[in-house]
Amino acid sequence: MNLVENRPYVESVYPYYSKAVQIEFGKEFKSARILGSNLENFFEDYNFEIEFGRNLKPNEKFGMVIGSKAAKDLFDKEIQVGSNLYIKEVKFKVVGILESVGNPDDDSQIYLPIDTIRNIFDAGEDVGFLDVLIVQGY
Repeated sequence: MNLVENRPYVESVYPYYSKAVQIEFGKEFKSARILGSNLENFFEDYNFEIEFGRNLKPNEKFGMVIGSKAAKDLFDKEIQVGSNLYIKEVKFKVVGILESVGNPDDDSQIYLPIDTIRNIFDAGEDVGFLDVLIVQGY
């Protein structure tokens, strides 16, 4: 990541740590894929709009933003901003719900801070893949 992000044509680099996990909401348990990354400018850079709530604040370790399909369909009861979900018995608060982008994978995604997820799963500095945004017109 360090080699890539220091190039003059690179605008942003997003490291990802993704994992299939069991999520608890109320008395239900469901399997879902979570995606950890640096989320401060993430949604703006990818033109995702937050329909309800907000993005995570800097250093907000136990918040999450979820896709519209995850909010409506993952559990029997619809997830709302302020709902608490548990991953490995760690409580996360839903702070934002994204507007649908029309892609079922993106609309089902659950976004969390990468460092929090790596800590919960003892993943050290693991990165599954990188997304590199290039300076426009370079």
